[in-house]
Amino acid sequence: MGKVFINKKGLIIAPGLETYLAVLTINQEKPSYIAFITDELVNEQVQDILNKINFKPFETRNFFIKQGISTIETVQEFLRAFSWLTERKHVSQVIVDATNTLKPRAISLYMTASFIEVFKGFSEEKFDIRLDCINCPFDLKAKPIKGKERLIRLDEPVDTIGFVLGMYAVNLFNTLAYSAAAKIFDILENKTSDSLHLFYSGLKKLSNAFDGWDKFQLSEAIEDLKDSISIFKKIKRYVLVNKILPSLQQKLKILEETNKKFGLHQIVDVYQNGNRRLERDRFDDATARFYCCLEMISRFRLAKFGIDTTKPEYNKLPRTCIEKFKKRNRNILPKEIDLKKGFELLECLNDPLGKEVEKNKKVFLGLIGLRNSSILAHGTRPITQKNTVLFKEKLTEKLLFDLLEQENVPKEKILNSHIHIKLPVSIKEFYKQL
Repeated sequence: MGKVFINKKGLIIAPGLETYLAVLTINQEKPSYIAFITDELVNEQVQDILNKINFKPFETRNFFIKQGISTIETVQEFLRAFSWLTERKHVSQVIVDATNTLKPRAISLYMTASFIEVFKGFSEEKFDIRLDCINCPFDLKAKPIKGKERLIRLDEPVDTIGFVLGMYAVNLFNTLAYSAAAKIFDILENKTSDSLHLFYSGLKKLSNAFDGWDKFQLSEAIEDLKDSISIFKKIKRYVLVNKILPSLQQKLKILEETNKKFGLHQIVDVYQNGNRRLERDRFDDATARFYCCLEMISRFRLAKFGIDTTKPEYNKLPRTCIEKFKKRNRNILPKEIDLKKGFELLECLNDPLGKEVEKNKKVFLGLIGLRNSSILAHGTRPITQKNTVLFKEKLTEKLLFDLLEQENVPKEKILNSHIHIKLPVSIKEFYKQL
């Protein structure tokens, strides 16, 4: 035994019956704490290993597998060893070496360590995991040829199984959880290099762009989408990038148009935003957006008659229209025009949308009442999925589609332009390169 070596390193090692390679690893790494993953055959070798190493660790501990080839037990004992090192001994680096053990055990140890390293981005724990292996030729008697050995560091865990985290982020992205997806792509971006680093960086920017778009932060969304497109142009070797790049460039144009001025693109954008809230079962939020869409439709149509709903100048309207509107409002011309009064005024102006609302006034008032009694308005009752769908289909959708027809705008084209893209859920398709 040699001198005590002080550092913050822990080693989880699964030695085989041949102790030479285990001694090499320990002597080179010189960990403060050693966790031996052993079984009935290997357990007796631990003391022999400790007698041969050239320094004295602070503490060692055995973690015993009763059934030698059990992968379940291997994982359980590894987790116990890992907990001992990180939670009780507070090491900042954990090295894992399974060079000369049974193959099922080695695979279980390396894979478990890799998953912990990849997913640690979700926690605040500050430790690093490194995978070691002794590269050494063996003679005909299965003995290591001394002097030919070399300690090598295996690939970073994120480079081998990062795709698991990547596909989880894809699922979040496709279910409209853009902020959560961006956080995972950020973890992957920070742990990878070269083209894969750029790939995840572009996806993070894309997630941030769609998140900002959903929150009506259009200026920020435009910048993030520009960044995403710029990054993707550097890595066209990815099939996915070539597939979505033209669509993203179109989305950028739509975003910029929507952000310029009030018009049909803003109205459709709010409608599709409501559909995304509905897709996520956020019924109050969805109804609020469908209601907002109705207000915007009323505002848009009244603007064609020179009326600003916040400061209406009634003298721009025909006298007969003004008188008719006053009678509906107790001979008073309102200083501001809300949703209900907006469609009333449109009806007085013989506007087709105003007439449509007047014809179905009972349905209109009933559904508006549901919204007004919700948590997001003046009441305390949550809106159900059924009522949200009714509000959408009987009011917002009908009036929006009528508006697009009145404006001679191709319905499907403008509606599709405000639908967010989805990422492929196939691992092969997602990571495929040309």
